[in-house]
Amino acid sequence: MQWQRLTDNEKNDLLEVIKDDDLIGLFEPEFCVAQHRPYNFYKDCSLIVWENLKIAPPFAFDYLRSGRHIVYLDGSPTPFETLNALGRLTINAESVIDYLEFYCHYVNQRPQNILLLRNPETMPFQDSVFIDFHFDKNNYSENDIKVTRNNDNDGYIIRAPFVFSGKIDRGIATISDQGYVTIEREAPR
Repeated sequence: MQWQRLTDNEKNDLLEVIKDDDLIGLFEPEFCVAQHRPYNFYKDCSLIVWENLKIAPPFAFDYLRSGRHIVYLDGSPTPFETLNALGRLTINAESVIDYLEFYCHYVNQRPQNILLLRNPETMPFQDSVFIDFHFDKNNYSENDIKVTRNNDNDGYIIRAPFVFSGKIDRGIATISDQGYVTIEREAPR
């Protein structure tokens, strides 16, 4: 799905929910662009990006929306848990990788940031990671991602290359049907 701009009415409705009276300059509609994009693993939900173009460099606030229910993506798993509790998540063997990639992009797993290495050539922030990344990335492709059904908790197990704090390593992600995600480094063989 492609990004679509919100209409002026949709933008004003969104603004009623997200505006902050203490930060009024960040939410001036005449200087902001609001776009949304649905995802195949959420029904009746979309990612909304509110971008302020008045401030240099421009910056954005990201939200998940389901009808009138809007949650700010603050780097924690809480927004996902909130939206998933509404029953909007519909993962299957085809969409679970998209969900994991989206989750990793928006949730900071401290103490190390973890990203799914799905396509090494389009990996964001390549210039900011360790030099080893540039040599190691050529050893991986999307074919290295393996999805199996986890019958223990009604979810999926994904074995894949991940970027753990700038270093590539194999990892195991467990994703429940309710959207709970855990990611660990795979034990050396």
